[in-house]
Formats: sequence, structure tokens, C-alpha cells
Amino acid sequence: MSAIVDGQGIIATAGLLHDILRLESPFVPEANGSHSVEFPGESPMSKVSSEDAAPAAYLYVPGDAELRWSGDTRTYFLATGETTDGAFCLVEETAGRGETVPLHRHPRDLESIYVIEGELTVFLDGAPGQRASAAAFAHIPAGSAHGFRVVSETARYLLITTPNHGEFYRAISLPTGPGGERSGQSIDEETIMKACQAYDIEYIGPLPPEDA
Repeated sequence: MSAIVDGQGIIATAGLLHDILRLESPFVPEANGSHSVEFPGESPMSKVSSEDAAPAAYLYVPGDAELRWSGDTRTYFLATGETTDGAFCLVEETAGRGETVPLHRHPRDLESIYVIEGELTVFLDGAPGQRASAAAFAHIPAGSAHGFRVVSETARYLLITTPNHGEFYRAISLPTGPGGERSGQSIDEETIMKACQAYDIEYIGPLPPEDA
């Protein structure tokens, strides 16, 4: 079930290293000029070629990530399916008071929200709205009905989701204009509805009022 928890950060799961590898001659030239890594006792079939390597590590400092706009909401694409080899998508959004994401669900894609600054009212699975301020975390399993509203002057938050759902964010936003500002264009309702259909988003309805 969906839930909001308070915390001081995002806790990531770490993988377990099974062996400490001691390399004798790690870099083995291939006939095509590329290199692979060979471990002691390893068969040639298990070599990992540099051509098949995972995406490169990277660091974004503020302003480096791709910036897009959805209305007055500013969206930075920090990680995508392309940069994470299909593992996840991570965006940072800044939105103003009254901005809303209406009630909806996506049967194939999970999503999580981590509030950095400001305050949201989050609606999960038909429950009354719950206030989520800085350091609050909400997890939405695939298929759960949800939506939220910005109730502070501004709010900044992270959205963690699947690469597929991340492409929906892209489809309902526009590239930045000169100087990082809005381009002055807006996404029309027809484009949003087509994106919902393409990325399997089911619209449920508007959010309840704050005092409901």
C-alpha cells in the first residue's frame, strides 16, 4: 500500500560483493582493437568487453542537468533510462502554490516523492490528503491512485520512477528557452491526453479540496 514516511534522507539499498578479485593480467586485447577484462580461471565466453560497458559515471552540479518546463513547473532530469542503463529515472521539480497533479494511476510504473523544500498535500489510494513537508517521503506502487498539490509558496521535490514513466514527464514538458527561462509556449490538453494514452496513465479526476 502507499505510504508517506518522515526521514532525513533517502536510503538506498546496496548490493553485496561476493568476492575480492585479484587480477593477474586484467586487460586482454581483442582482435577488433577493443579490450576486455579477464579474471583468473575465467573462460573466454565470460569476458566483459569494453564495448558492452554500462553507461559512464557522471556528476551534475546545479545547472548541468537537462531543464524542461511544464507550465510554471521547472523540471531537471537528473537521471534517465539512458544514463542509468534502464534502471530508473530521477527528476527534481520546483512548483508554485496551487500547482496540482490530479488523481491518476499508472498500472505498470511505480513512483516515489521526496520533499526537499516547501510543503505538499499528498492524496494516496482514496485516503484524505496528508501534509508532506521537507524530508517527507511517499511511495506509490504501480496501480495506486494518487495526486498532490503544492500548498506552500513554492515547493521543491524529487520524483523517482521508472524510465518509461520518466519519458511521460518529458512528453508533457517543453525545452527551456534562452537563459533557462520558459519558452513562452504551453502544453495543450490534447498533447497531454495523447501522452497519457501512450504511457498508460489513467486519469481519475481532480483533487479533493484542502478542507475535505
